[in-house]
Amino acid sequence: MESAATKSSTQKRRTTSKPSLLFQNCQSLPQHVIARLSFKHWPSMTPLYPTFNKQVADAVQHLIDEQIEPWVFMRQGLSVKCFNGRGVTYEGIDFEGSPRTVFWSGYIEPFLEDLIVKQLAAAVVAAKDRDVEGRELLGEVQGLLFAGCQRVFYKMAEVDRRLRGHGYPNSVDLRSVDGEIAKMRHFLDRHVQAELQMWNPRSCCERWYERNKFWVWALGIVVTIVSLIIKFI
Repeated sequence: MESAATKSSTQKRRTTSKPSLLFQNCQSLPQHVIARLSFKHWPSMTPLYPTFNKQVADAVQHLIDEQIEPWVFMRQGLSVKCFNGRGVTYEGIDFEGSPRTVFWSGYIEPFLEDLIVKQLAAAVVAAKDRDVEGRELLGEVQGLLFAGCQRVFYKMAEVDRRLRGHGYPNSVDLRSVDGEIAKMRHFLDRHVQAELQMWNPRSCCERWYERNKFWVWALGIVVTIVSLIIKFI
């Protein structure tokens, strides 16, 4: 018969294992789902995680609003710009042939690549400025960016099916975006690895100086004044 102590130990192990499982599983969730999770549910996240969570979520939503959602109204009139500034304009035609090719042939990837590069660079700067472990923060931002990329491609697949279905999206199959997601994950992983290899945290002396710059400056003035007084005595 199982003792009370054994039961208590088993329940404790089950309770303490939940946060880590949540953290592992949430890395592949869409960004809008991750955004709803309370920060306290994420084990051992850096203090900068909420900041980058909002930055990435806002950037992804802006990208969807400006570059993907307008395609829904393509028949009424579509006018968007590619990342290189080239205009894309359609009106009164169906989503097939050239329009669909443009939509799926490197239209959104440059925007995501730019987001990845900028957010990773910002993470490195923020980690050094706020004295946060850069490797941990880069891992967190990597998860947020990957979830954001997933959300973008899932949204594109929804728009694609809606346009091909002519108002009846369930009448056509949802296009797979596994290939696009895999390519973007490869791009993201390569850049994260590059940042990790270049990561050079500030030394203890540098961190001490940053915290005590005023006193170092004040001491320098005092020493200079004392030297002048001694010189003229």
